Amino acid sequence: MLFIGVASRQAKPNPSGFTIFELMVVLVILAILSTVALPNLLSGMRREQLTATSLEIVNWLERARNQAVKDMETCKLSITADDASDASIAITPDSPGCSNLTRFSISEYINISSDVTLVLSDDSDIEFSFSPRGSVNRNQEMELTIEESPTTRCIKVVAPVGLIRSGIKRNGECSYEKELRS
Repeated sequence: MLFIGVASRQAKPNPSGFTIFELMVVLVILAILSTVALPNLLSGMRREQLTATSLEIVNWLERARNQAVKDMETCKLSITADDASDASIAITPDSPGCSNLTRFSISEYINISSDVTLVLSDDSDIEFSFSPRGSVNRNQEMELTIEESPTTRCIKVVAPVGLIRSGIKRNGECSYEKELRS
């Protein structure tokens, strides 16, 4: 029997995979996107490290305040803000309370080679204390910055109640209203 109009064709094999040209185009696009995104990614990482460090300082200060209240003894603290590699908060040797708290060293907390700076505000002193009631005799404010991050985080111990606040520096002043948003 003869079939008219039906041609016998052999099926062409479908090419599976990509050509070199297609792969090169994708690689060029990825290189351009990563070049644009990398600075923003690094800046975001620095900002998050700064936020985490400031919150860790707040937690340490709250532990010291709670320990003073629990033990009913004054907890004297000393802040070292001279050098980024040595910036720390510690219990003074003559403090009657909080002897079980260890020194909080910023350079040990942050595992990066960036320059971290802890600066006290003009009216803050390097030493202050939490009373057995958890209060302090004056405001204590510090600013924390990290290299390559435009953000400055603020930490404040509010007198006389001893509340510890975390904030961000906006327009040259520390703002504690929207503390976790940046």
